Amino acid sequence: RNPIEEGGTPVAIIQTNLPISYEWRVENGDKVLEKYREMAMEAAKESPEMIFFSQYSFSMFYSDKETIAFFSDLAKKTGAHIAIGTYTDRIKIEGQEGTKRYNIGYVFSPEAGLLGSYRATSNLPFRKIGAAFGETFETIQTPIGDIGIFLCYDDMVRKVARQWVHNGADHF
Repeated sequence: RNPIEEGGTPVAIIQTNLPISYEWRVENGDKVLEKYREMAMEAAKESPEMIFFSQYSFSMFYSDKETIAFFSDLAKKTGAHIAIGTYTDRIKIEGQEGTKRYNIGYVFSPEAGLLGSYRATSNLPFRKIGAAFGETFETIQTPIGDIGIFLCYDDMVRKVARQWVHNGADHF
């Protein structure tokens, strides 16, 4: 709620810090989504151009289709672009054993719904979690400029930041 500096763009960053009874529990999915909706609607009162949900604030128990529908609707209701970090459903990837999931960032607009996505390119340094990795760095056009997304450990790998800058990211 700090005043916007001249030439600045209003944004909201939501870190949920939900009680443990809400977090990461399939049976509490509806409660989690309702809390996210409440927080986004509260943030929207300040008329931000974008609302960011930090990664891992969104639990991993919705299908990609449900995630996209929920946040597309929320962007429309808040009148703000929304960026989130989450995971995809487990899928079979050609040439790999078992199923994997992508660590993914989505960006939604109030008018068009899903604008774009980015799949993390960096692996966790300390364990395997059955993740697959993206290979592209396509910036996503938003009211604050072209954005690149850092997910999980992407921010620890210099080549990821260099690639985003090379591809024209104004903000991360």
